[in-house]
Amino acid sequence: MDPLQTGIRLPLNCTYFLKHLSFERCSQEESIAWHIRLLITTSYGECAFDPDFGCEIWEHEFEHAQVSRIWVDKMAMQMQTVLEKYEKRLLKTTVKATVGEEEMRNEVNGNDLVRLQKSLHINVKGFIAATNEPFYFNDKIYLSPFATE
Repeated sequence: MDPLQTGIRLPLNCTYFLKHLSFERCSQEESIAWHIRLLITTSYGECAFDPDFGCEIWEHEFEHAQVSRIWVDKMAMQMQTVLEKYEKRLLKTTVKATVGEEEMRNEVNGNDLVRLQKSLHINVKGFIAATNEPFYFNDKIYLSPFATE
């Protein structure tokens, strides 16, 4: 793999590092996807090196009962702004977000519990700056309580 076209594979594999004295590599597409996920799942102020690193969604996490098209569009625009600032390997990005509800099943003390949970679907399209190839990213996060698939 060309080092300029790769990234470090997440999660970090310390056993691999101790054996090879370098971290495992991944494709540039995978590296960008992991970075986008990190941006989405980080709240403002969580990273000491840059208090602006992260996503505004966690400032509004518990407002999901009032989810509206305006809220979803605002989150998509904010994610687009964050990507333009922190993910320079992508060009011409567009972000779309939609909200859905999914049945979540858990077994507690032998009882099957079912509840509905709101989910935010995030779709990112753009072009990789180094190669001008199309890039697609899709993710889903569950709102209050926060969870990922």
